Amino acid sequence: MRIRNSVVFLILFLILVLSIFKTNSDIESNTNKLVKNINESAVFGNATILQVKYVHKRGTSVKFRFIANNDELINGSNNSLYYTDNYYNLITSRVLNKSFPIIYNSKNPSKFYKILLDESDFKAFNIEYPDTLRKYFRH
Repeated sequence: MRIRNSVVFLILFLILVLSIFKTNSDIESNTNKLVKNINESAVFGNATILQVKYVHKRGTSVKFRFIANNDELINGSNNSLYYTDNYYNLITSRVLNKSFPIIYNSKNPSKFYKILLDESDFKAFNIEYPDTLRKYFRH
């Protein structure tokens, strides 16, 4: 009976590990597709953060506004900003109603855009992280 329980546990553990790798692979693949689509006709602009929501164990959701092709767009983004509850409150007070860089596809800005906040956001586009943003996102 012990061996059977151990085998069942091992199988469940392997399924869990494989699903985590697949999820990470899917996220990476989606990021690569977004970067490729933006880079086809990339334009930089500024986005003003309107709202920040902390989603427990999932990161931070950011709602922002930007102008593209003379149209005002209001969008949301799930970013890789994972902070504790206390740090989230500090981040929110630092970034609310402030402008940050955004990169988007000029031909389809409502579909292909990325607000650049975290170092990983800049790295995805091979852009050096500006020192001016460190004051907002230092840990």
